[in-house]
Amino acid sequence: MDAARREKKEHGTLSFPFQIYPALDGSEADDSDFIPYHWHPELEIITVDCGCVSLTIADRMYEGARGDVFFAASEELHEIRAAGRENQFRSFEPLAEGRLRFATCLRSGEPGQSEVRTLLAQIVRTWQQQAPGCQLAVKAALLGIVAVCAQYGRLEGRPVRPGAD
Repeated sequence: MDAARREKKEHGTLSFPFQIYPALDGSEADDSDFIPYHWHPELEIITVDCGCVSLTIADRMYEGARGDVFFAASEELHEIRAAGRENQFRSFEPLAEGRLRFATCLRSGEPGQSEVRTLLAQIVRTWQQQAPGCQLAVKAALLGIVAVCAQYGRLEGRPVRPGAD
Protein backbone atom coordinates (compact mmCIF):
# COMPACT_ATOMS: atom_id res chain seq x y z
CA MET A 1 0.00 0.00 0.00
CA ASP A 2 1.33 3.43 -0.97
CA ALA A 3 1.96 5.20 2.36
CA ALA A 4 1.97 8.59 0.61
CA ARG A 5 -1.72 8.17 -0.30
CA ARG A 6 -2.81 7.38 3.25
CA GLU A 7 -5.29 9.98 4.40
CA LYS A 8 -3.69 12.19 7.04
CA LYS A 9 -6.94 13.40 8.61
CA GLU A 10 -7.96 11.66 11.83
CA HIS A 11 -11.53 10.39 11.87
CA GLY A 12 -13.36 11.28 15.04
CA THR A 13 -11.46 10.76 18.28
CA LEU A 14 -9.15 8.08 19.59
CA SER A 15 -11.94 6.68 21.78
CA PHE A 16 -14.58 6.87 19.01
CA PRO A 17 -13.04 6.88 15.51
CA PHE A 18 -16.18 7.86 13.61
CA GLN A 19 -16.82 10.91 11.44
CA ILE A 20 -19.52 12.14 9.08
CA TYR A 21 -18.42 14.44 6.32
CA PRO A 22 -21.26 16.70 5.15
CA ALA A 23 -22.86 16.57 1.74
CA LEU A 24 -20.59 18.30 -0.74
CA ASP A 25 -22.05 19.94 -3.82
CA GLY A 26 -19.12 21.14 -5.90
CA SER A 27 -19.78 24.80 -5.11
CA GLU A 28 -16.88 25.31 -2.72
CA ALA A 29 -13.92 27.30 -4.02
CA ASP A 30 -11.34 24.84 -2.69
CA ASP A 31 -12.37 21.99 -5.04
CA SER A 32 -13.97 20.03 -2.21
CA ASP A 33 -16.10 18.37 -4.89
CA PHE A 34 -13.02 16.27 -5.66
CA ILE A 35 -11.59 13.94 -3.04
CA PRO A 36 -8.36 12.62 -4.59
CA TYR A 37 -7.16 9.03 -4.48
CA HIS A 38 -6.52 8.03 -0.86
CA TRP A 39 -6.90 5.15 1.56
CA HIS A 40 -7.34 4.73 5.31
CA PRO A 41 -7.61 1.81 7.72
CA GLU A 42 -11.37 2.32 8.18
CA LEU A 43 -14.26 1.36 5.95
CA GLU A 44 -15.84 4.39 4.22
CA ILE A 45 -19.51 4.58 3.30
CA ILE A 46 -20.35 7.08 0.55
CA THR A 47 -23.92 8.07 -0.30
CA VAL A 48 -25.07 9.91 -3.39
CA ASP A 49 -27.63 12.39 -2.11
CA CYS A 50 -28.59 13.93 -5.47
CA GLY A 51 -27.42 14.11 -9.04
CA CYS A 52 -24.51 12.03 -10.28
CA VAL A 53 -21.20 11.36 -8.53
CA SER A 54 -18.18 9.62 -10.07
CA LEU A 55 -16.20 7.26 -7.88
CA THR A 56 -13.15 5.14 -8.43
CA ILE A 57 -12.79 2.34 -5.91
CA ALA A 58 -9.91 -0.14 -6.24
CA ASP A 59 -9.27 0.90 -9.88
CA ARG A 60 -12.91 0.37 -10.89
CA MET A 61 -14.98 3.37 -11.97
CA TYR A 62 -18.59 3.85 -10.88
CA GLU A 63 -21.23 6.44 -11.73
CA GLY A 64 -23.42 6.87 -8.69
CA ALA A 65 -26.95 8.25 -8.87
CA ARG A 66 -29.24 9.56 -6.13
CA GLY A 67 -29.81 6.91 -3.48
CA ASP A 68 -26.78 4.77 -4.32
CA VAL A 69 -24.51 3.64 -1.47
CA PHE A 70 -20.85 2.72 -1.93
CA PHE A 71 -18.48 0.94 0.44
CA ALA A 72 -14.72 1.56 0.13
CA ALA A 73 -13.05 -1.20 2.11
CA SER A 74 -10.31 -0.53 4.63
CA GLU A 75 -6.98 0.19 2.92
CA GLU A 76 -8.68 0.36 -0.49
CA LEU A 77 -7.69 3.25 -2.77
CA HIS A 78 -10.64 5.42 -3.77
CA GLU A 79 -11.53 8.88 -5.05
CA ILE A 80 -14.78 10.84 -5.39
CA ARG A 81 -15.84 13.51 -7.90
CA ALA A 82 -19.02 15.61 -7.92
CA ALA A 83 -19.09 18.66 -10.17
CA GLY A 84 -21.79 21.29 -9.71
CA ARG A 85 -24.44 22.08 -7.13
CA GLU A 86 -26.81 19.43 -8.45
CA ASN A 87 -24.42 16.60 -7.56
CA GLN A 88 -24.06 15.88 -3.84
CA PHE A 89 -22.52 13.14 -1.75
CA ARG A 90 -21.90 12.45 1.93
CA SER A 91 -19.17 10.35 3.48
CA PHE A 92 -19.21 8.25 6.66
CA GLU A 93 -15.96 6.99 8.17
CA PRO A 94 -17.10 4.29 10.60
CA LEU A 95 -15.21 1.88 12.76
CA ALA A 96 -12.85 -0.78 11.42
CA GLU A 97 -14.27 -3.39 9.09
CA GLY A 98 -12.84 -6.49 10.74
CA ARG A 99 -13.31 -9.82 9.01
CA LEU A 100 -16.24 -8.75 6.85
CA ARG A 101 -16.10 -7.04 3.49
CA PHE A 102 -19.08 -5.19 2.06
CA ALA A 103 -20.05 -5.41 -1.59
CA THR A 104 -18.77 -2.18 -3.19
CA CYS A 105 -22.04 -0.86 -4.56
CA LEU A 106 -25.64 -0.94 -3.37
CA ARG A 107 -27.79 0.71 -6.04
CA SER A 108 -31.03 2.54 -5.46
CA GLY A 109 -33.88 0.04 -5.62
CA GLU A 110 -31.75 -3.01 -4.82
CA PRO A 111 -32.78 -5.16 -1.85
CA GLY A 112 -31.54 -3.60 1.39
CA GLN A 113 -30.71 -0.18 -0.10
CA SER A 114 -33.64 1.67 1.46
CA GLU A 115 -32.98 0.08 4.87
CA VAL A 116 -29.30 1.08 4.72
CA ARG A 117 -30.22 4.65 3.69
CA THR A 118 -32.74 4.83 6.56
CA LEU A 119 -30.08 3.72 9.06
CA LEU A 120 -27.59 6.24 7.66
CA ALA A 121 -30.18 9.04 7.98
CA GLN A 122 -30.75 7.92 11.58
CA ILE A 123 -26.99 8.16 12.19
CA VAL A 124 -26.92 11.71 10.79
CA ARG A 125 -29.80 12.84 13.04
CA THR A 126 -28.26 11.17 16.11
CA TRP A 127 -24.82 12.62 15.39
CA GLN A 128 -26.20 16.14 14.95
CA GLN A 129 -27.96 16.05 18.32
CA GLN A 130 -24.93 14.74 20.26
CA ALA A 131 -27.25 13.70 23.09
CA PRO A 132 -26.14 11.26 25.81
CA GLY A 133 -25.96 7.79 24.32
CA CYS A 134 -25.13 9.17 20.86
CA GLN A 135 -22.13 6.89 20.35
CA LEU A 136 -24.14 3.82 21.33
CA ALA A 137 -26.94 4.79 18.96
CA VAL A 138 -24.45 5.25 16.10
CA LYS A 139 -22.86 1.87 16.84
CA ALA A 140 -26.30 0.23 16.93
CA ALA A 141 -27.21 1.72 13.55
CA LEU A 142 -23.85 0.63 12.08
CA LEU A 143 -24.53 -2.90 13.33
CA GLY A 144 -27.96 -2.58 11.74
CA ILE A 145 -26.26 -1.83 8.41
CA VAL A 146 -24.11 -4.95 8.82
CA ALA A 147 -27.25 -6.99 9.58
CA VAL A 148 -29.13 -5.63 6.54
CA CYS A 149 -26.16 -6.30 4.26
CA ALA A 150 -25.85 -9.83 5.66
CA GLN A 151 -29.58 -10.44 5.18
CA TYR A 152 -29.36 -9.52 1.50
CA GLY A 153 -26.07 -11.28 0.75
CA ARG A 154 -24.05 -8.05 0.48
CA LEU A 155 -21.24 -9.22 2.80
CA GLU A 156 -18.26 -11.39 2.15
CA GLY A 157 -16.31 -13.08 4.91
CA ARG A 158 -16.31 -16.13 7.09
CA PRO A 159 -18.07 -16.75 10.38
CA VAL A 160 -15.96 -16.92 13.51
CA ARG A 161 -17.44 -20.32 14.37
CA PRO A 162 -19.68 -22.69 12.40
CA GLY A 163 -23.30 -21.53 12.36
CA ALA A 164 -22.48 -18.06 13.74
CA ASP A 165 -23.46 -14.76 12.14
